Amino acid sequence: MTAPDASDLHAFIAADPADVARQEATLPPGPLHGMRVAVKDIIDALPYPTTGGVLGWARQPERDATIVARLRAAGAIITGKTHTNQFAYGIDGENAALGPGRNPHDPRLLTGGSSSGSAAAVAAGLADAALGTDTSGSLRVPAAWCGVWALRPTTGSVPRDGVLPLAPTFDTPGPLAPDLTTLTAVWQVIADEPAALAPRAPGGLRVRVLDEGVRGCTPEVTAAIEGFITALTAAGAQITRDTSSAFLARSQAQHAGVQFPEASRSLRALLGDRLDVLAPDIHERVLAGEEHTAVAYLEALEGVMALRAEVSAVLDDTDLLLLPCAPMGPVPPATPEVDVDGGPRSVREALLSRSVLFSQVGCPVLAWPLLDPAGGPPVAGVQLATARGADRRLLEHALGLVQRGDARLS
Repeated sequence: MTAPDASDLHAFIAADPADVARQEATLPPGPLHGMRVAVKDIIDALPYPTTGGVLGWARQPERDATIVARLRAAGAIITGKTHTNQFAYGIDGENAALGPGRNPHDPRLLTGGSSSGSAAAVAAGLADAALGTDTSGSLRVPAAWCGVWALRPTTGSVPRDGVLPLAPTFDTPGPLAPDLTTLTAVWQVIADEPAALAPRAPGGLRVRVLDEGVRGCTPEVTAAIEGFITALTAAGAQITRDTSSAFLARSQAQHAGVQFPEASRSLRALLGDRLDVLAPDIHERVLAGEEHTAVAYLEALEGVMALRAEVSAVLDDTDLLLLPCAPMGPVPPATPEVDVDGGPRSVREALLSRSVLFSQVGCPVLAWPLLDPAGGPPVAGVQLATARGADRRLLEHALGLVQRGDARLS
């Protein structure tokens, strides 16, 4: 594939070649020396204004976000600000004002979102790595659809200052990269985890597959996921098929009860009465969030905490939980519905169906891309999750699997 340029993909909202040249002339030594890193435009990175992907609104930061400052100190070059759903309040990569995020593998298809431009820039080779954020799947979905790696760190383990808030209970910055080694290096810098990682041999690795997430996917996604599970078994992993849990259904039922009111509060704080700058669907969700009562919010939050405790207990007895990143592969812009889970569902509903569980648990999640062996657009991605705070162990398990050299695991 000949990589499209940034204008074709809508990957970048802003880029300044002169600023890149200035950085190149004064790069400090460090573990990321010379690495080109793109930054989602809800994260402060000088000299750019932070616009949240919104025309008619911007703030000019006084300093870099801490995670951006850490990248610079490690020798990285900040190449520009990337496309996003408005204020990261979306999961598909659509932006009515800026145009949709376009998939480097086929620009007729979406990237997924909301870290749309970050995933596209990495997939097209326009950046060596990128920063995004994940509230409800906004790192994992575009990583899967663009065929790159992403890590949603343990909630709260990576600094969020200088990052526009959406739903603070779930918001988490994280990296995207074309390979696991680069992803790990960027995570070590932004999480201030400099000690070297030791890949773990996969023999005896305990993996629990949540079959409620595998059921109902498109045939292409199901085949890719089952192939990945077969490769894990061949690598020596011990696979358990969980056929009875209903974690996903519960997480979907309660997610909006926390996200909507928190997002409405965040966007009102940023915009005041300027909701006219928002796309109609986001405007509608802001108003809907303001209708939630305090009692309803607290009940939903209690449900999230209960689910977190239950899933954390499961993770005490296994090493990794496995789910698809999404039940279908990338779709064209303005697709109204997709046929998954036994019937037509909106694209937003379908994409959130596999991702919000781990957002609520707050555990580290690795998005592992599964590429089409024929060279077409990626068909799927796998989420591998482990216990809260065990980000390092998750990456060590993944590195051990990749070192096996099995094409299905690389």
